Amino acid sequence: MATITLVSPVLADSLNIYFRLFNITGQAFDFNDNTFKTLSTATTPYVTATERTDMDGTNFSHYTATVDLANVNYSAPMEVYWKAYDNVSPADADVAVSTIGSMWVTFGEITTAKPNLIVFSTVNVKSTAGSTAQVKCWLELDGTKIDLITADAAVSGTVAVREHGSASNLFSKALVVGDIPTGAKVFEAEQTSPGFTDDRAFQVTASIVADGTTYTSDDGILVIG
Repeated sequence: MATITLVSPVLADSLNIYFRLFNITGQAFDFNDNTFKTLSTATTPYVTATERTDMDGTNFSHYTATVDLANVNYSAPMEVYWKAYDNVSPADADVAVSTIGSMWVTFGEITTAKPNLIVFSTVNVKSTAGSTAQVKCWLELDGTKIDLITADAAVSGTVAVREHGSASNLFSKALVVGDIPTGAKVFEAEQTSPGFTDDRAFQVTASIVADGTTYTSDDGILVIG
C-alpha cells in the first residue's frame, strides 16, 4: 500500500495550509472516518500541511502533507482530486491557493484508470483417487496480492471447473470470507467428490466480488492423469 506526498505551489511563508481531497462527484474526503461525503457534513475534511522553508527563496515556502492511500480507497479504481487551502474551516465558497491535482487510486495504490487487476486460481487433487479438490483463489494488482477482507468485509468468490468440450460445470465452489485463513489474502477451500476423470483437460473459471465489483479470469487449465 502506498502513500503520497501532496505538495503546494510556491506560496508566502508562515501560512497555515490544508489539503482537501475530493471524488468525481465533488464529495470531500473526511479524514475523521476515511469516507467521502458532502463537505458541510465532514468532521475533518483536510490534512494539515507542513511548511518547507528551505525549498524556496526568502519569504516563500512550499507546503507538504502525506496521505495513506489505503485509507482513501481500497477498492476498484477511483479518480481522486486534491487542492490546497489556507483556511481550516472549510466552506463551499472557499477559493483554493493551488491548482487542482488528480490521481487514480486502486486498492491503496496510485494506478492508471484501468490497472492490471487479475484473478488467479489453482485447483489440485488431494488424493490419487481424486476424491477431494483443493482450490485457491486470489486477486492481484500489478503482481501484488490484494487484502480481500480489507477491500470488502463480505468479499466472496467462485471457482468453477468444467471438462474440456462440456457445456456445463463439473462443479462450482462458492467462496466466503471464512475460507480466507487468518492473515492470508487467498481463498482456500475444498470440494469433495469433484468428479474428475483421468486424462482429461479442465477449464477453471474464477471470480471474486469485492465492494460491488466482479473480477473474473478463466485462463487456468487443469489436466488430470
